[in-house]
Amino acid sequence: MGHRTAGWIAGWLLSVNGYHVFMSQTARNYGWACTIGVASTVLLLLIAQSGTHKRILPALYFLAVLLGLATHHFFWILFLAHIIWSLLNAWNARRELPGVCKLQIAAFTLASPLLAVAVYSSALPKGTPQNFGLFLREYLQFAFLFPSEYSGSVAVPPFFLLGAFGDVVRGAALLIGLILLVVSLRSTRRPTEEILTDPEGPEPRIWFIAGLAGALAIAAFVLGAKAFIKPRPFPTLTLAAKMIGLPLVLAALGWLLQKYWRRLQASEWRPNSPAMTGGYGLVVIAAALPLIVLGVLAPVLPIYNQRGILFASPFLLLVLAAGAVPLGRRTWIGVAVAVPVLLLHLGSLVAYDRTTSDPADYRKFAFAIMPHVRSGDLIFLIKRWNVTPMIYYLPAERYRLVGQEYERACRDNPRARVWALALYTDDFSPRIKEALKAYRAVRTIQMPYVKAVLYEPDVKP
Repeated sequence: MGHRTAGWIAGWLLSVNGYHVFMSQTARNYGWACTIGVASTVLLLLIAQSGTHKRILPALYFLAVLLGLATHHFFWILFLAHIIWSLLNAWNARRELPGVCKLQIAAFTLASPLLAVAVYSSALPKGTPQNFGLFLREYLQFAFLFPSEYSGSVAVPPFFLLGAFGDVVRGAALLIGLILLVVSLRSTRRPTEEILTDPEGPEPRIWFIAGLAGALAIAAFVLGAKAFIKPRPFPTLTLAAKMIGLPLVLAALGWLLQKYWRRLQASEWRPNSPAMTGGYGLVVIAAALPLIVLGVLAPVLPIYNQRGILFASPFLLLVLAAGAVPLGRRTWIGVAVAVPVLLLHLGSLVAYDRTTSDPADYRKFAFAIMPHVRSGDLIFLIKRWNVTPMIYYLPAERYRLVGQEYERACRDNPRARVWALALYTDDFSPRIKEALKAYRAVRTIQMPYVKAVLYEPDVKP
């Protein structure tokens, strides 16, 4: 982007952004996706700027992209931004298809089974339709500077975010963000350096080998789901099965793109805007494309999730930092911008310090029941992702956890007491209730969103 200063500013903004500090302390895949996103983008720029590719750079980029795509479904959006940027710059320079584009075709083809997994997972419950304008507003506030309904977390707002004063604080963050965005877009010059000059990359036969491997992987996934997911897979498995030919179709499309690339370049249109070309263009596309994709999908798939697009935050902050550089050349303007930005980010740290990743306090709940659990007691759990923390606090090495075949566990241990745990529901699953129909409840430990009920065999005289 031509400004080391912008990089330093963006790094500072990221390090004191309350949301990023908060997410860095959670054991989730979002921070990892963010790290891989930045690393893969840097590698792409290094490949584009080097006249002759060192073998290690394309290999590292290929690996980083595959890791990112395997980490979170939303990473596909960043990879799509990489592809769009590479094709636009090659188109603009009237060169043959660059080697990095060929590498991206190979990566896209090989990783395409993950799209089938994403389609299958789309059967999971989704949120209700949400407001794109509100989500965009929060994003432009230095990448979710303050907690909101899209935070995916539970927060106790500090006093300065309540009422009319809170609206003023959020409005100030949005206004400064918009000013920096406009200045950044208007002040960046068209790049003069030549990039993407190396045409060496994987040949079509590699793409088709990757396509064959991808088709086999999707077939194995479908067969494995039918065989091992009980009681039955999601209905979307049928749609995932129809995608078996997708990897080979992608390989064929790559071959057609390479064959007719010169003809496609005959168009007079050229993407000369600095917001689309050069290093700055890559950052702009990476920052904007996630919002565009989520907005397009919103009517049918409301997935506004700021955790999911955490990977886009560094790119937005780089764009905003590029706008701060020219403003900082005039001391009084620089101070007028820097002081409120500093105060807003300090407020962000305070706001997210009161935030939890989950409304239920698993640790407190586990420690509340531990003293009452005897060595022979059974603990009935539902096998679900949000029960995982209880498995951490109640390890199987010390506690007798049961996640399925509850009736069999009762038959095999007729004298054992049973602790039934309910999370985010006031009732137990029908299978647990059926298994405990000959038991009586003798104790209940309840906290917000969670409860444990102790059952003993109902021994009749």
